[in-house]
Amino acid sequence: MFMTLATFMVLSATCVLLTSCPDDPEEPSKGNDVEQLGEDEPEKNTDTKEYVDLGLPSGTLWATCNVGAKSPEELGSLFAWGETKPKDEYSWETYKWCKGGQSNWLTKYCLYSDDGEVDGKKELDLEDDAAYVNWGPDWRMPSYEQLKELYENCNFVETELNGVAGYRIHSTTNRNYIFLPIHEFYWSRILFWGSYYYRYYSETAATLYYGSRYSGRWELSGHSRYLGGTVRPVRNK
Repeated sequence: MFMTLATFMVLSATCVLLTSCPDDPEEPSKGNDVEQLGEDEPEKNTDTKEYVDLGLPSGTLWATCNVGAKSPEELGSLFAWGETKPKDEYSWETYKWCKGGQSNWLTKYCLYSDDGEVDGKKELDLEDDAAYVNWGPDWRMPSYEQLKELYENCNFVETELNGVAGYRIHSTTNRNYIFLPIHEFYWSRILFWGSYYYRYYSETAATLYYGSRYSGRWELSGHSRYLGGTVRPVRNK
């Protein structure tokens, strides 16, 4: 059986089309929804941009990893409050927003000072937010209210992940959770409001604090701004 030249050309073109058009790729998943994760199932490996919906009243979504980490159990980078890069030494002398190594000579985010530059700022500007600068515009360091919301709407369960000590922060409204590797504290983006006078307001920022010296409980507290703390970013839905 012979075919005409025109028929051969049509069949050839059809073969090229069939072999050069793969199936449409699947839509990539946004975030890490572990709502149906059973107690005996391992946690998923995640990258630094995944998040979990804990069913919180504000709708805040919490990242699965710290800034500078590639998996939930990695501690990641340490930052002084209002700085966006890790460094080798954390002290008032090396702190970006301080002159002369003196905590009463602050140059930004200062509510009261004998010698500093009072600006009345209580919340980090975007350019000083380690989550925003390192992860992009969808991410922020949590506010104090977001730390408090996490603290009041989740159960903190001591556990290990891949041999690293930490806590599963379980939602009380759904079965989702995040894992926090143990570090002394996690920063918020807000100056601390639990202090007694304005100078202390300026010197400290609000944190989620692991009080290992006091029976290993988590609590809301404040830490000196020059210290190296971890950052767990948040975003909106």
